[in-house]
Amino acid sequence: MAEDRDAAAARRALFQENCRLMIEKLHEPGASARELEKTSSAKVQANAEQAPKTSLLLAETDPSVDKLYDAIRLAPKGMTRTQIRDYFNRHKQKGEIDRALSRLVALGRIKVVREETGGRPAERYIATTK
Repeated sequence: MAEDRDAAAARRALFQENCRLMIEKLHEPGASARELEKTSSAKVQANAEQAPKTSLLLAETDPSVDKLYDAIRLAPKGMTRTQIRDYFNRHKQKGEIDRALSRLVALGRIKVVREETGGRPAERYIATTK
């Protein structure tokens, strides 16, 4: 029980740090939304690697599922497919990412939100509170 509280406190601290960094970036002269997204994505990846792992035993055979869930959970606004691809440094094939996302959706750990972008709609994956 104390371990759960410690992990939750660590996740809150990482979330607050991500928010602080994004706000600072917004206040920089000439900061663009694209630069903010890149900075945010890189920070979320770094923080996800440092965060206490809360393995849900989501996939006994695929550690990518747990790693992806941790990254999505720590991202304040969730993650798009592009951010997920970049999170894995383009080392995961589309099929592997699709399987991990499908598993997380089926378990109710994440939800998919479609966003209109003026072009092709984007899918954003957001952790649920389940």
